[in-house]
Amino acid sequence: MTALAFSPDGKLLASGGGHSSRSGEIKLWNTADGAFVRGITTPHSDTVTSLEFSYAGDMLASCGTDRFVKVHKVADATLVKAFEGHTGHVLGVSWQANGRRLASAGADKVIKIWDLVSGEQQRTIAGLTKEATAIRFLSPSEEVLAASGDPTVRIYNATSGGTVRQFEGAVDFVQSIAVDKAFLVLQVPKMENSESGTPLPE
Repeated sequence: MTALAFSPDGKLLASGGGHSSRSGEIKLWNTADGAFVRGITTPHSDTVTSLEFSYAGDMLASCGTDRFVKVHKVADATLVKAFEGHTGHVLGVSWQANGRRLASAGADKVIKIWDLVSGEQQRTIAGLTKEATAIRFLSPSEEVLAASGDPTVRIYNATSGGTVRQFEGAVDFVQSIAVDKAFLVLQVPKMENSESGTPLPE
């Protein structure tokens, strides 16, 4: 298992994983009793690396080492959109609060912004020196928070692609990020000093 995500109402847990170079899998579970709800048949052709429910909870975004970002309906697991454009593994995916756009982070050292309605790629944000490892839209803004294989976390404007702010000081590359209204938490792959918190800008 390589990815987990809770639905906004906390009633469902999505898990993702798969077999390298063979198939990916996504399963939905009832958090109240742990019962299996449904699976998504062959969501990716390789391992699923990240999952996120839409803010409305009706759709689930996923990405994988097959270089795709995909969106499925939660109710019946049908495919809504498939986004292709990364040239390396896709390591992170995130919804904008309005449900109209997604951002993805890739091992190809870029961030991509996707339009859910048209299915088109809106923007590629380049300039990273190492792989983009995680991505989060900062609700309800146009800004995305991105981690990469260097010790710097960056905030970009998803529409213009411009850099808004940088956070430096992690002891190694940043593997994952979590955000609340005032702070972000960074995870770096070391046993000591593996987590740190830093305030977000007002």
